[in-house]
Amino acid sequence: MFKFLVLSIVFFLHISLNAYDSDALYRDNTASYISKITKSIVKQFQVSDNASKIQKGTLIITPMVNINDYKETLPITNRIDENLMYELSRSDFNVIDTRAMKTLGVQDISSEYIVVSSFTNYKYEMVINSRIVNKKTGVICASAQIQVPRKVLKDVDKLYNKNTWFSSQE
Repeated sequence: MFKFLVLSIVFFLHISLNAYDSDALYRDNTASYISKITKSIVKQFQVSDNASKIQKGTLIITPMVNINDYKETLPITNRIDENLMYELSRSDFNVIDTRAMKTLGVQDISSEYIVVSSFTNYKYEMVINSRIVNKKTGVICASAQIQVPRKVLKDVDKLYNKNTWFSSQE
């Protein structure tokens, strides 16, 4: 009887493991890193002394740029921007979707605040700085910073963008 029970368990585990989609789990875990990054940024915004004031106004999100080249964005940072829009709107911030407005032909998009983000690549990490700036005064009303291991970003990028921003030597 004991032998039958052990064989049954082994058979069940074998079938379960073969049906297990490790790629999907890996994909879900790496995608969740992007969510963790943006949730951290939003939480830092929320603890700002100005959070309730900012939440009463409207804000737009600009593309995250390389601190060394303000024209450079990356597929991975575009994903972070999209997720940031999602997390901010879920957290009672009034986010204007500028892409949707432009698609609808709206040219004059105004808001009280703007989210400006930059990244800096280091050997082992990417540092992301985000701030909410009053558009009229230029005053930073809230800020956030997060350090993300390059290994994490490299894995996410490999899954979604075929390593578009890592050199072949890395």
